[in-house]
Amino acid sequence: MLENLDPKVIAAIIAAVTSLITFIVTQILKSPIEKRLHKFKLITDFENEQKSKIKSVLSTHKVPLIQVGEKLNGRLKNLMKNHELNWHHVNGDYVGDHYYFKSFIYRILSFLAWTKITEKSLIYLDTTIATREDLNLIKYLKVIYRCLQFGKLTKESEDRYEKLGGDVIYRDKLDEMAISLIKEEGVTDF
Repeated sequence: MLENLDPKVIAAIIAAVTSLITFIVTQILKSPIEKRLHKFKLITDFENEQKSKIKSVLSTHKVPLIQVGEKLNGRLKNLMKNHELNWHHVNGDYVGDHYYFKSFIYRILSFLAWTKITEKSLIYLDTTIATREDLNLIKYLKVIYRCLQFGKLTKESEDRYEKLGGDVIYRDKLDEMAISLIKEEGVTDF
């Protein structure tokens, strides 16, 4: 039957059948492939947007965090060097003029306040997809915050912890004090 047909007609029939098969296969495969590509694009866009927002939040708060961290570190070094002078002892008199003690407490609370500000800014972001460096900073801030709240840092505080049956440094009170330093423009100056 095909022998009697003109070769041009046979070529046209083959082209039409090929086009029809290609169209059907394309329609069958196109939708799932496009869905996968669209899903991949959405996930990639979301992750990139989250990473960008995390980086923006951290870069906004990094300078104040470093500044208060350096001041706290300096005070801790000073305490280690001069602890025998007992500047940090107030013997229950928290109202008196104890600059060293009060400024030490302020440095701890201001660091915690900036940590709280940073955490609050990150609360709606998916930090699990942050870059490694950003995730390390976020984890570091959480660890430092928890260490400053922990009641068993020294043998003396561990003894008090056991005697009182709980945290010597009450976390909620410490949070309240740190949050009380937070103002609209940052943290209250000493």
